[in-house]
Amino acid sequence: MNNDKIKLFFVFLFTIGCLYLLYYSKYLFEIVPPIVSNGRIFLFGDWTAIVSAIKCNNQGINVFFENPCDPLKRIHVYGSIFLLFPTITKFKFFFFLIFPLIFIISFIIVVLYLIKPANLFSFIIYFLAIFNPSTLLLFERFNFDLIIFLGMVFLVFAKRNITKFFTLIIIFSMKFWSIILASIFLFFNKAKFKENLIFFIISIMLFSILIFFEYENLDLINKSSSQITASKYFIFSIDAFEKIASDKFVVISKYPIISTYILLFLLLIISFNLEKNSLNVSYNRFDENEYQLLILSSLILIIMFFVFDNVYYREIFLIGCLPFFIKYQKEKYLKYLLYFIIFRYFVFNLARIILKEYDTDWLYVFKNLLDLFLISNLMIIIIYFTRNYYKKLFQLV
Repeated sequence: MNNDKIKLFFVFLFTIGCLYLLYYSKYLFEIVPPIVSNGRIFLFGDWTAIVSAIKCNNQGINVFFENPCDPLKRIHVYGSIFLLFPTITKFKFFFFLIFPLIFIISFIIVVLYLIKPANLFSFIIYFLAIFNPSTLLLFERFNFDLIIFLGMVFLVFAKRNITKFFTLIIIFSMKFWSIILASIFLFFNKAKFKENLIFFIISIMLFSILIFFEYENLDLINKSSSQITASKYFIFSIDAFEKIASDKFVVISKYPIISTYILLFLLLIISFNLEKNSLNVSYNRFDENEYQLLILSSLILIIMFFVFDNVYYREIFLIGCLPFFIKYQKEKYLKYLLYFIIFRYFVFNLARIILKEYDTDWLYVFKNLLDLFLISNLMIIIIYFTRNYYKKLFQLV
């Protein structure tokens, strides 16, 4: 075992130790609110909701409409694939504790592998990526965005298209929005152009068939959306800024949507001026794993930011952007983005602490402003990618 592996091993142990101390001291629940019912804390609450839905479904109850088996009576908001499993009656210790821990530990190992912290700067990035409210909430709830993230990484590193295809089917049968990951087939070399295009089209067709059969369930989920909507302090969305800033600024309270989009447009202009054509995302990098992670993660963050009021553990896909930024941090714009992300993580942590300790949310206004700035920069990356993608496509056709 070389020195780098030994170093990463000790970083892993230190991470696990810190997470355990956060849980054992109960300070974790100061950072992320636990799911509590009848005075009992339900660790891995989102996984508990799935298990309870399986139980009720096997009793003949439509869990997309009601779920009395869940401590908080939460309806099932995932794919029907979970409901094919039998009710867990045996090995509860494994399924309620060990099973989530296996995936959380796997997530930490994957993030270590992707970031490969080797100096103080990269160590700071790694620890902020793990120890921030969104990632900690993801761990505490064991939300399946964690598995979608791992699936995305597997898609990038898998060599064969057939492996990617079946992985993608499993992923979007869990969460429908993950069809975004079908864009993995847009990364191709000349020899695989037709093959990738066929897999992309088949993926979209299967997704359409799945949506057709799940339409009634999706409609029930939509009608109960108020039940699953997060509070304004836990949203990653275009609506988050107006929800938290409307009671502080008159113009935003009167014109919330217009104000938010004008602000986003101004931030986009500022971002273009900062970038100044220095961003190198040419098609020569299409086959790089870090590049593919960057584009997939950026697409997820942008699309979900504009389409849904996401609970902010969806921000973990920002981690997928970090390997590319770190690899090419000598490029001025990417180094600037790394410093910005570090600053945003600090603000995020501080906003949560100040809200909890002093009941003031001004830093959350600033954090949501930073989210708009983050999205504007990711939009620039996707704009350049789209331009270069079509350039390559026309060369291949």
